[in-house]
Amino acid sequence: MAHFHLEPNIPEHQAASGNTTGKPCGHSVGETASLVPVPHSTSNKPCPEDDGAAHHRCSAPRRLLQQNTTDQGACTIFCTHGSGVYKSKIKVLADSVSAVQGAGSLLQRQALHWLCNLEKTVQSLNPRRIPVKCPVGGYSGLIFSACSMGNGTSRLYSALAKTLNSSAASQHPEYLESPDPEHLEPIDPKELLEECRAVLHSRPPRFQRDFVDLKTDCPSSHPPIRVMQWNILAQALGEGKDNFAQCPVEALKWEERKCLILEEILAYQPDILCLQEVDHYFDTFQPLLSRLGYRGTFFPKPWSPCLDVEHNNGPDGCALFFLQNRFKLVHSTNIRLTAMALKTNQVAIVQTLECKESSQQLCVAVTHLKARSGWEEFRSAQGCDLLRNLQNLTQGAKIPLIVCGDFNAEPTEDVYKNFASSSLNLSSAYKLLSPDGQSEPPYTSWKIRTSGEYRHTLDYIWYSKHSLSVRAALDLLTEEQIGASRLPSFNYPSDHLSLVCDFSFNKEPDGLS
Repeated sequence: MAHFHLEPNIPEHQAASGNTTGKPCGHSVGETASLVPVPHSTSNKPCPEDDGAAHHRCSAPRRLLQQNTTDQGACTIFCTHGSGVYKSKIKVLADSVSAVQGAGSLLQRQALHWLCNLEKTVQSLNPRRIPVKCPVGGYSGLIFSACSMGNGTSRLYSALAKTLNSSAASQHPEYLESPDPEHLEPIDPKELLEECRAVLHSRPPRFQRDFVDLKTDCPSSHPPIRVMQWNILAQALGEGKDNFAQCPVEALKWEERKCLILEEILAYQPDILCLQEVDHYFDTFQPLLSRLGYRGTFFPKPWSPCLDVEHNNGPDGCALFFLQNRFKLVHSTNIRLTAMALKTNQVAIVQTLECKESSQQLCVAVTHLKARSGWEEFRSAQGCDLLRNLQNLTQGAKIPLIVCGDFNAEPTEDVYKNFASSSLNLSSAYKLLSPDGQSEPPYTSWKIRTSGEYRHTLDYIWYSKHSLSVRAALDLLTEEQIGASRLPSFNYPSDHLSLVCDFSFNKEPDGLS
């Protein structure tokens, strides 16, 4: 029987020593884990803004990155099992958690909210329904039990975190439903960017990439919609599985690599952000991006390979973020893709958004298809399943659509051809960077593994060509910029390049049927 134990108090001697968990990161097998608040460092003024220099980095005290949460601190949870740390499927039921009424502290309510989000992330796994045990009266701790569903030997969750709201909370059950962005203390993106650069002061400067203006005949009265697609490389895979032969181990350290990822996002400031291989959603991206005004959704792979790596941070999956000052969520769907009538390990998130400026709707999807050669038919079947779902979710292609993803497929594969010829009338945005407007880039991923060098075009941003126009696209890194050691590197945090496009609605879209 595995246990989740929520513990609100930290002994003073532990807080003074900096050990806020009371245990090292790797618990011994059989221990009951603790969910405790993590105090952050005293606020320090960050380094001054850099005179417009694109790559300025200075050494300065860190506040937002160390805190990584709101002023109430973070919660971290560890999972162990009496007969061995297990890779398995757990489910904490939201309706069981909601049985706790009149929670007396903000910590308790937010811990419950965290568990509800945990339930959502593993809902596709469909294990046995496990009740939540909670003491009646007082708050001496909450015990949540989950049974092992297999004999796997990998860690399920080494650490997951969820932010706590910063303002005084009222005792309302909606804390168990969804986060309230009004309770989150906003952060200045410039301040966060400066702190990232302070962490990265000893690294080479970030690569310079320019937007290519793709002049169109359809000017828009509304600001363009910037969409970013990026496989950010799961930390567990980068350190434990991918075997990057030319990448120094130091370049993969999470405390610095996460700052490179954040720096890239902050540099381009997307309105919609689509990510793959996210295994630090709860402790990094959701806390920070939510305070930058984004609303996020995370859907993990059911059997993530990250779980096979010792000291992992949980499963990797897809994440979709959008700026709440530009869009309103209309509908959201998490899809576990099928192939040959079987549920697979690959997932997709599809959301219908309403643009607040124009009141027009836009459907956005993010996915990550099966990797490796020899799986071409499998990828094609997954792509067909996704297309069928998108056909329904766009109401027969009536709603404009953007699909971002690491398809793990070259343009010669069937899955690419199926998307290009589908009734959804999709076109690949990055073809527009080619001289003839018909060719994909020569690469979106370039790496050297112990098994050899790999240079492939795998990542795409598809869009409804009759209702949307591509106004600009971010150029790719050159071979010279990437360097002989390829990716990832001290300069760049992932083995995949980010793709960024500016879109606008066509004034009078040609029929999408």
